[in-house]
Amino acid sequence: MKKRILSIMLCLVMLVGLIPAAALAEETATTEISNIAAMITAPAIDETPATTATLTPADGLVCAQVAWFKLSDSKDPETASPEDWSPMDAGDAGETFDIGYYYKVNISAAKAEGFTFADSVSGSVNEKPCTVTDMFGAAKVLTYVFEPLAEETATTEISNIAAMITA
Repeated sequence: MKKRILSIMLCLVMLVGLIPAAALAEETATTEISNIAAMITAPAIDETPATTATLTPADGLVCAQVAWFKLSDSKDPETASPEDWSPMDAGDAGETFDIGYYYKVNISAAKAEGFTFADSVSGSVNEKPCTVTDMFGAAKVLTYVFEPLAEETATTEISNIAAMITA
């Protein structure tokens, strides 16, 4: 009789050991992200590219990487191949923005713990719609193309004319 009770107890212990730990764990609430908004310093003549961006929702996303690319304004950014875009060195010692180029920014947004991405995620960069690409479910990449920079001569001429009128 003792052996029988012992064998039943042993079987029950083995069955409990087969239950996955995930089945016993408490379910944690997750927040779904369906829209990502990024703010980044826009290209300006003789300025270096920004290396970080501010993402919203701030508590659910981490800016993993910012990458800049340039394309001659003689090419159409809509039809340009990935090889046409030249990567830029960002940061203090990096390249500066110049006249005559389209500038494309790729902002990688990784989700924080307790957050998930919706099946369809929309995005914006500096409050303008952008392309959102999935990176294996763990991150999204926001891509936006800035228009070519124009010379500042028109602004300078208007300032000079205004100064002459007020003098």
